[in-house]
Amino acid sequence: MEIITIDSLAFKELTGQIREIAAYVRKYGTAIKEEDNSGKVYLTSAEVCEMLHISSRTLQRMRDAKVISFTFVGNACRFRRSDIEKYLKERGTT
Repeated sequence: MEIITIDSLAFKELTGQIREIAAYVRKYGTAIKEEDNSGKVYLTSAEVCEMLHISSRTLQRMRDAKVISFTFVGNACRFRRSDIEKYLKERGTT
């Protein structure tokens, strides 16, 4: 086994970058994990709210008005990423 030494500043920079990557994976990993056999990616309500810059209550009103399609996976409400992107494109906000 080879021992490698590294400057403490470089080590701190590397660990900081690793933390940033880990935070990104935690934030966007749900979309990657929640993919069905057809390759469709499903998003959580929180992810959709963030994408659309709306509150959870506004998202609920949009669901009630059938503005955005959704499905349930067990007890969890999910939205297809393609449907959300289509909605954004139709509204000219992409």
